[in-house]
Amino acid sequence: AAWLRALGVKPQRSSIIRVDGESMAPTLSDGDEIMVDHDDGAERLRDGVYVLRLDGVLMVKRAAIGPLRGR
Repeated sequence: AAWLRALGVKPQRSSIIRVDGESMAPTLSDGDEIMVDHDDGAERLRDGVYVLRLDGVLMVKRAAIGPLRGR
């Protein structure tokens, strides 16, 4: 819990989930465990990997918030 707080994460607002599938390979592999920060709200949005809930199903996806750079 102290380590999470040092990272700015509230332990009671985080969870660990297991990745199911290979759609995020090579970044994440089937069976990897990832920590989800439930307080990562809109004011903190940035390019990154997010856990989304759609129709009751959790999905782990990479999201680019802004336009592509360098194009």
